[in-house]
Amino acid sequence: MPNSVAIVLLFLVLAAVAAVAISCRSSSTESTSMGETGPVESLADYLGRLQRSSDPHAFLIVADPDSGDFVQFTASREAVQIDFPVITSRQQELEDRVYQVLETNGLIVETTTGTDGSRFLDADSTESPERTAEVVLAIFRDAFGGLPAMFSYQSDGLGPLDGPSDP
Repeated sequence: MPNSVAIVLLFLVLAAVAAVAISCRSSSTESTSMGETGPVESLADYLGRLQRSSDPHAFLIVADPDSGDFVQFTASREAVQIDFPVITSRQQELEDRVYQVLETNGLIVETTTGTDGSRFLDADSTESPERTAEVVLAIFRDAFGGLPAMFSYQSDGLGPLDGPSDP
């Protein structure tokens, strides 16, 4: 139960950060979304929108709404960074499995440390959003123990649904 509380608190903090970011925006053609639930098949679309974003602070968090397990992302035009925090005891239990899935899929995994001492597994995918989505689905299926029918998508600053973002 304490892990569930930590995950809920983390989501609340991220939602608060996103709310502040939204209130600080003047105007933008980019999408702002506090969160929505959608099919796992939409993952590649979300990753593509993240990669097309011109907002340097854009992010995406994809979670299993039942277990609370999640992966977070940032991106540039060239790559999507897959970021798995290793903070809670549940995440520490999953660390080796997530590392193995990333490595098995040809990604170079780096362990980074935050300013507060927290650790993260980071891997840059320069593949298409569809291929990156396959890797992420493998994380949920093979590391987290199951692929849900729906994901919770938390994001801010995603690019448009189709085509390049505005300059």
